[in-house]
Amino acid sequence: MKGVRLMEIKSIKFGDFDIKPYNAFKEDDALLYIFNYKASHGEFEKFKEYVLENDSRSEKYFQVRINNDDFTMRFGIIGYSEHEEYYKIHVALVDQRVDEEEKPALYLHKEVQPNLIKDYVKQKIVIGKLIDTLKENKILTDEQVDEIFNVPTKEIRSNHLDLYKVDDVDDYEM
Repeated sequence: MKGVRLMEIKSIKFGDFDIKPYNAFKEDDALLYIFNYKASHGEFEKFKEYVLENDSRSEKYFQVRINNDDFTMRFGIIGYSEHEEYYKIHVALVDQRVDEEEKPALYLHKEVQPNLIKDYVKQKIVIGKLIDTLKENKILTDEQVDEIFNVPTKEIRSNHLDLYKVDDVDDYEM
């Protein structure tokens, strides 16, 4: 990543949210903001719902006000940790200009993709064989198989967010 530096962010506003981060970084060119904030259980559920609704729209970008500056941004990686009385939420906001660059920057997490694809294909084959065996043994009907494979996008995204749940977001680099 290009130069990333700690900065003071008093407020991040988008949708109905007015977030006061306790830890924040930004790239020197201000195209990526990364921050941590604390939220109650209800606030976390509201945030998660906003992320899921935003993810289901064709237009991923939304208006964000950081301190007194306005940006058009989308979510990057979102992680969280659950604590006794609150959640700590780790959020990356990516400026629209990043996606408009002719040659986007390379990030380490993109190197994981080939491994995920290989594992996905293997799991798809295994699940297909398992379903076929269950149908052959008359344990599942065709209707039940259709129901199993009909997974709503919102449920998929919700489970995707859970991939980034950790013990404490503060234990990780920004």
